[in-house]
Amino acid sequence: MTRCLVILAILLQLGSLWAVDKFAFPASSQGICDVPMTAIGATGDAAVNKNNSIVTVNIPKKHHISNETRGAVITFDMKSLKNKVVCVKAQVRYTEVGSDTQGPHVGVKLLCDFSSPHSGRTFVFSPSCIGSSNGWQNLEVYCPLNEFITEARVILGLQQAWGKAEFRNIRAEVVAPADAGPKTYSVPANFRCEYSDKVLNAPMGRGFMTPPPNRITKQDIQDMAKLNVNLIRYQIVDGLKNYWDLAAYDKWMTECLDKLDSLMPELKAAGIKVVIDMHRPPGYRIGYAPFPKASGTELVKKINPHLIHRVMVEQNQYNFYIFTWQKIARRYKDNPLVYGYDLINEPYVSGPTPYHWQDLQYAAAKAIREIDPEMPIIVEGNYLANPSMFNMTPMPLKNIIYQVHMYNPMTYSHQGVGHKAYIERYPQYAIKYNYSKDFLRKSMQPTIDFMEKYGAKIYVGEFSVTRWSPDAARYLDDLISVFEELKWDWTYHAFREWDGWSLEHDSNPANTQKAKKTTDRMQVMIKYLKKNISAKL
Repeated sequence: MTRCLVILAILLQLGSLWAVDKFAFPASSQGICDVPMTAIGATGDAAVNKNNSIVTVNIPKKHHISNETRGAVITFDMKSLKNKVVCVKAQVRYTEVGSDTQGPHVGVKLLCDFSSPHSGRTFVFSPSCIGSSNGWQNLEVYCPLNEFITEARVILGLQQAWGKAEFRNIRAEVVAPADAGPKTYSVPANFRCEYSDKVLNAPMGRGFMTPPPNRITKQDIQDMAKLNVNLIRYQIVDGLKNYWDLAAYDKWMTECLDKLDSLMPELKAAGIKVVIDMHRPPGYRIGYAPFPKASGTELVKKINPHLIHRVMVEQNQYNFYIFTWQKIARRYKDNPLVYGYDLINEPYVSGPTPYHWQDLQYAAAKAIREIDPEMPIIVEGNYLANPSMFNMTPMPLKNIIYQVHMYNPMTYSHQGVGHKAYIERYPQYAIKYNYSKDFLRKSMQPTIDFMEKYGAKIYVGEFSVTRWSPDAARYLDDLISVFEELKWDWTYHAFREWDGWSLEHDSNPANTQKAKKTTDRMQVMIKYLKKNISAKL
């Protein structure tokens, strides 16, 4: 599980109630627009007063206050704002704001809360403030309202905290399209994906993501072979701090590939194919390194404060990304054990970037094709490869496989991830599996539609659920059964990476040792992995 998904998992546990009032921007809105007081409502139990041009929010002191944001609320009219990035600004002053918990989300803030029908709710927010202010301070939040968003609002208030906050000069502005699409390629309306017979007729791939290169062992491969795995996703991750140092990155990448080569005899003996997953490309994400000060990048950073990859922003990182894939292609050209090249893990970007997330992958794919005309190339959709928000333009190249990561609904699958209070109060905080196989299938409908329209081959590179989630075995069974019906290859996240996802650990979060008996989740996995045996016969 990537750290960016951990961040989203934490954010998914924040929130409050929907408001009724809606605020519609003028149809030609490209400039700053004042938000009228009549468009500002209140969330559940927040005391909100509107006096002339100031909105005041009062939250009484209460220990162990629930983790939600209370205050004034602006609900957007999505008919006019779909596929736009909206910036909401305000000035705030606050007194005696306190909480009995800590975290970057606690305190006074602007919070954008948006949702889509199948993937649930997501949150982005301004920096949070605690204590008392010295006069008025500026806050702003950028709301990326992509084409799949159906409801969105901004809360001006306090999260998991008490005190008084005043807001004034509340303004909104459309600053960019959420996604303008690729610039370097297009396809005709009747386009169909092209695959070689070898790729089309290959048996279904079923297996696991691996531990990082600095932790995976030959024994891990042998143990996966005993489970009848025929596909692994080798995630090139961890072991390097300065991903933007290109010399250090090149050395690290070579070491990770050397480690993979050392495992090839075990993979060959077991008949296991490998996805080479560039989990961390050169530069990694802007939240993990100094951000470039080049002209035109500040808006990109504001809209995407953590998750955008630097290869979409910096030319030297972009160039080295292409160069690295060419090196990998030369190294593994015609290698029968390689399932495909996974170009970048979980793009996440809104607004304009120097290198669009689809153009980036297309450039790498074309560079690979100059060296290796046949090897499958695996590309991922925006918004963390979420199948509910799959919006790729298919690439006019042969043997392109489209990857999704299925964790929907994340409020269920990621419960307890990065949430200390959840673990401490388990099972009172546990979220039950109140869904169905039909719900899961419908949540992937945009990807299914893409597959059927273009004849695309789909690979589920990641899916999982925390081991303490109630009825997790049934969730996995429902999910994998849908993959099987759709004939999508899949790799579970993950094998011996973190005990929270582990199929070898029981459902008690306090137990950090492997279970003595086979868990019900592992039994589900074994049931489907047995299908790989018949494929070999």
